[in-house]
Amino acid sequence: MEEQVKEAQRWGMADKLRSGKLGPRLGLSKMVKQIATELHKVVWPTRSSLSYYVGSVTVFVLFALGFMLAIDYLMGWSTKAVLAL
Repeated sequence: MEEQVKEAQRWGMADKLRSGKLGPRLGLSKMVKQIATELHKVVWPTRSSLSYYVGSVTVFVLFALGFMLAIDYLMGWSTKAVLAL
């Protein structure tokens, strides 16, 4: 409750929160407005930078996949070799 009061003080609504007059509907609409405001501040990536990021992640994932497959194959081979003795 104390955190809610501090947040309400930031927005000048602490007295309404303490008295119970700040209903969930008013809080929800304010939250949606705040979300919209924050989304307007977001700097979205350009198409070229997004393509670069997707390519980089794809290459890294494929490299990690190949590495894990190689380790799995080597461990399977070594296990079979040890158990065959």
